[in-house]
Amino acid sequence: MVLTAVKSVGNWGETGPHYPTQDIHLDKDLPTVDKLLRDRLHTVVYPEVKNYFFIDTEFDVFALFAIKYAMDSQKSLDIHHDQSFISASVKLNDDYEGGVLKFPRQRYDNSKIPVGDIILWPGDITHPHLCTELKTNEKHALTIWSKPCGKW
Repeated sequence: MVLTAVKSVGNWGETGPHYPTQDIHLDKDLPTVDKLLRDRLHTVVYPEVKNYFFIDTEFDVFALFAIKYAMDSQKSLDIHHDQSFISASVKLNDDYEGGVLKFPRQRYDNSKIPVGDIILWPGDITHPHLCTELKTNEKHALTIWSKPCGKW
């Protein structure tokens, strides 16, 4: 459903001078989908994240966007940290080659993660990551950044 919705928007804007990406920000372009996903994050995902990481502070989504890698535009993303408390990614399709989200320090990547599953990590310090070069088709993913409530 999310992939169909983001593809229907069609105005992938380039953002960020240091790490430019082809994005659709759901709060602006797909507010109904944005609300649905935020509600799911708050009721299902974030309570589990708090338990797993032993987080005693409340946190909230501050950026929820779809990202596209394509052969005629952005094909990869250099290693970087997110400006996020807890970051997350959801693979929206898998009919492409390359375009692997990799965490070199942790020796981990999302190549075996099924479409629709979410991966989460501490965004700002410990988990630098990159996206390898796309080889065929288009890759779409959902990116979620959070911040502690009352901060940032």
